[in-house]
Amino acid sequence: MLQVADSKRPMDNAHAHTGKAPSAGKDHSWFVRLATDDTSCLDELLQLHWARILAYVKSLIGDRDESQDIAQEAFVYLWEGRKRWTPSGSIRALLYRAARSRSLNSVRHERVCARSGSLLEALQREQHWTPTPLQLLEHAELRSAIQEAIETLPPRRREVFLLGYLHGCRHAEIAEIMRISEQTARNHMSAALSDLRRILEPFLE
Repeated sequence: MLQVADSKRPMDNAHAHTGKAPSAGKDHSWFVRLATDDTSCLDELLQLHWARILAYVKSLIGDRDESQDIAQEAFVYLWEGRKRWTPSGSIRALLYRAARSRSLNSVRHERVCARSGSLLEALQREQHWTPTPLQLLEHAELRSAIQEAIETLPPRRREVFLLGYLHGCRHAEIAEIMRISEQTARNHMSAALSDLRRILEPFLE
């Protein structure tokens, strides 16, 4: 029926989605199709969201194998609840919330760890530049500084920042995922950006 176990590893290298949220109408259509046991709908959602859900879980717990298991559990949760979901809201937020809950449960006695390497890697791929040795050194220093700066953010502020900037979630989705108000999500994001600008000021100059 649900062959997530077979699909999870081949999709580990899938290209991440752009981060743009589907329209409300598209989400409604997916909820309706899931409720009718349409497995092709689940396949579409796996193709669309797997890479980013996996990356998000890995940013929370670090362990690659366990991250794949937790990401799979989030999609299983979506499928098993297909008859009870109200056809409104965001499927992406539902998946992130399920993945977040399971991730935090797995590290309940540890500090949540965030990583920022993919951010600079994505920027470098887009720039298509051929750096000099000095630029490579400066780039490595900047990458390290950004990663350290993000890791110094308070846990909830850091998670809001990662959801927004690395996963493309809107404030409303972040609020739904983290079960906080949308204004609280906005406040955390504003504070995170202010903190990062202050910490990285020497590099920005």
